[in-house]
Amino acid sequence: MKNDCNKILECKYIQENLEPLILFYINRTNREYTKQYSAQSRTIFHLFLQVTQNIYRSIVFLCAETPDDKSRKQSYILSGIPLLRVLMDIVFNIAFISEDVENRIGWYYKSGWREMKEMYNRCCVRSDIGTKQNNWLSNFKSYISETKSGYLISDKEEAELKTIKRWPIPCHMKKYTKQPLSNYFQYLDDWFYKEFSQASHLSLPGLSNIGGIFIKDRVEDEAEYFKKKRTDVYICTVMMVLSVLSEFEYIVKYGEKEKLKFIWTFIGEYSDDCKELYYKRYLTLLAS
Repeated sequence: MKNDCNKILECKYIQENLEPLILFYINRTNREYTKQYSAQSRTIFHLFLQVTQNIYRSIVFLCAETPDDKSRKQSYILSGIPLLRVLMDIVFNIAFISEDVENRIGWYYKSGWREMKEMYNRCCVRSDIGTKQNNWLSNFKSYISETKSGYLISDKEEAELKTIKRWPIPCHMKKYTKQPLSNYFQYLDDWFYKEFSQASHLSLPGLSNIGGIFIKDRVEDEAEYFKKKRTDVYICTVMMVLSVLSEFEYIVKYGEKEKLKFIWTFIGEYSDDCKELYYKRYLTLLAS
């Protein structure tokens, strides 16, 4: 693959350095989590990391040129763009939690419990529930009851669900954060998140981005178009994965800062976006 500056993007070299690092964070968190934070926080972080790895591997597969696989069409590359939004959601969430880990983890669980309880309440008023759905609803009720105490839900909160604050979506997180994180969230929202969200929601710009190629004669050189898209999607994926790991390293301090800085610097030679993102936040974050 090539980028705009005509450098050959060494994807294999990046993967050889990044994949073991992702696995290290997953295994270390599963095996030997920091004693500074609760087991509840470990569960959430571990799942964030597992989802990050899964999406990374999925996009790498979609973007791969080798080994040759006739079932892997070039157009599948475009399916990676909405997945980038999920990676960015993880970046937002971990960075947001990092300001006040235990309190925000508690907020995350409580807000999630409220969502489940509201869903249960909506299902209960439906008149078209069948036998299978009733069995599921009964199990769901049991799960909600079992998790109530673990998530520290009071009787008053259960009776008045609106007293439990909703977990903010990424574009609203800046309202709850201090500088410089709030400015960074605004930067992410303006330059990356909006574009990825358009692809997920299929607004006109998003539909054009991931579907426009299917209009006949939309581009003159289809092979060149997909080469550029492949590079863009892969670099953005690496950038988001590095952001996830850097945010997590800042919290748990596993001692992998130098490896992260090395990959950031390496990929920055191929992408101005990566270089800017690194200098915007992670150069300082990984030095602390």
